[in-house]
Amino acid sequence: MAAERLSMRTIKEVLRLKWEKKFSNKQIAQSCNIARSTVREYVARAENAGLAWPQAAGLDDSRLEALLFPPPATKGSPSREVLDMKYIHRELAEGQITSGEHKQHIDARAEQFRQKHDDWVHHANPLYWSFYENV
Repeated sequence: MAAERLSMRTIKEVLRLKWEKKFSNKQIAQSCNIARSTVREYVARAENAGLAWPQAAGLDDSRLEALLFPPPATKGSPSREVLDMKYIHRELAEGQITSGEHKQHIDARAEQFRQKHDDWVHHANPLYWSFYENV
């Protein structure tokens, strides 16, 4: 079960103590009676939103909340591009690439994809290996 959010007043106090008063996370946690991990989380959220202290102080509660807690991505919408293996299969089937060139071509396309998405692991993708089973 997720923990309940702090009030915007407390979050602003956390940010003020961190950025204006230069308190440590431990001091802020003791002052606000919250966990140090909570302090880290809210400071990280503020930094990820591009906030700094004077700017955060001037925001109303609803605007600050919108910046710190953006709505989650909708399910069903891909969060990143998917390697188009069907396109590569079509190229192979149409003879646009010879069987001797197919591995080079596939590896080149996969490398382009990996450069865009460095956390993608080609060997974990069963479609990638289906080329080697079917050719």
